[in-house]
Amino acid sequence: MSEQKISNEINKLLNYMIKVDVPDGEVPLEVLIAFPKALEDENFRERLRRMWLIGNNREYAQLAFLKTRNNEMVFRPTSIKVDFVRNVIVLKAPNRAKLLLSPAKLKDIGNDIEEVLMALSDYVWVSAYRRKKTLIISKIKPLHGTINIEKAKEVLETVDLTPLEILCLGLGYKWNLNVFRLLYPRLMLWFKGFDGRPIHIAQFTQPNSGKTHFGLRSETLFNFEYLNEVPTKARLIMDSRSGELGIVYLRDGVIFDEFDKWHISVLRVMQVYENLLTGMEQGKWVRGTTKAVAEAPDIRRWLPIGFFGNLGDLAEYRQIRADFIKTYTTLLNVDASPLCDRLALIDICTEEIPITEYVSGYVLPDSVLRGIVKLVQERCKPANESSLKGRANRHSNVITSLTRALGFDVKAEVIDTIVSGNDSLDFQFNEIWKTRTEGE
Repeated sequence: MSEQKISNEINKLLNYMIKVDVPDGEVPLEVLIAFPKALEDENFRERLRRMWLIGNNREYAQLAFLKTRNNEMVFRPTSIKVDFVRNVIVLKAPNRAKLLLSPAKLKDIGNDIEEVLMALSDYVWVSAYRRKKTLIISKIKPLHGTINIEKAKEVLETVDLTPLEILCLGLGYKWNLNVFRLLYPRLMLWFKGFDGRPIHIAQFTQPNSGKTHFGLRSETLFNFEYLNEVPTKARLIMDSRSGELGIVYLRDGVIFDEFDKWHISVLRVMQVYENLLTGMEQGKWVRGTTKAVAEAPDIRRWLPIGFFGNLGDLAEYRQIRADFIKTYTTLLNVDASPLCDRLALIDICTEEIPITEYVSGYVLPDSVLRGIVKLVQERCKPANESSLKGRANRHSNVITSLTRALGFDVKAEVIDTIVSGNDSLDFQFNEIWKTRTEGE
């Protein structure tokens, strides 16, 4: 495709995009993007700033409720607990406050249990008042992300670019092969394989590659949890003393950033490692305790898990998977082989790609991005062409299927090479790009 044709298609896409041109502030840009009105209306942005600080900043919240009995806040609950003694639902906010929600107000949230849990696991707006030392929710409105299928379909049909390009541009980046190469593995976390199971990946890059930004955007887009430290069992699965559900029961995916620094908390790694392996493979998140107030729900939670980190010792890799096992078995004092087997792709990006140089200042609305992901997911057709064995066979087939749905008529042998770790995307992405099927 010529540069002029690409420019023309980008101009078409701009008709669906919103401009991100706001000064840095207390409210993360990722949250402002989730509330498009805040990007245009300064008064609403100031109101959102205050609601965000009350919901997420402990000292600010305490002063707010000391000054005013009633306050509004926007936050994403960090835990949910049903208190049968007081007959209330307890929502814990990032500001560490516990807010009481009457069961009678559940009708304002959803019609069935699953809908309620999904809504309370994502961002919510609440109006709460203080009664002595207790915060009670008087009004609550779920801010669970909407999906605009119609507009997403229109974008895919109108703009003569691949879904991969559209998603990358929609995230706020310029058209650039380095950007596509960098985001291609990360975007896999937003999809499931054609078998309905999640796709786990690991990516190690140079600094300033946008890993943190992607993690935070995944939070607002798809209710992921972004962590830059090793979680405790209580935080990951459930606090058995209080009965508060953990991340895996509240979120729809997890991104562990700074994985290369996990060796600093090696004891915590050893405590949570087996649970992590079982959850990734079986969708079962359990923990053993001797004195438990409650046990973790006996339900399957299939969550995509991403591990991001800087290159470290992997910068001098020879065979990606073998070097990953050797490096992290030594660093974490655990056998890294089972983790390696569960990862569909381990991406070692040795090239320095300062992604901040490719920021465009324009993004697609979150509802449209969700719609595009949903439509691409529906395009994922079963594939059974891999020559690899064991789990690697499944990994290669689902990545082949997804890559084709993203707009590339890739051969299974190319994906086999990447999945097996015999060669890096640094070299193989060009082979994928050659098979671009749209815009030719």
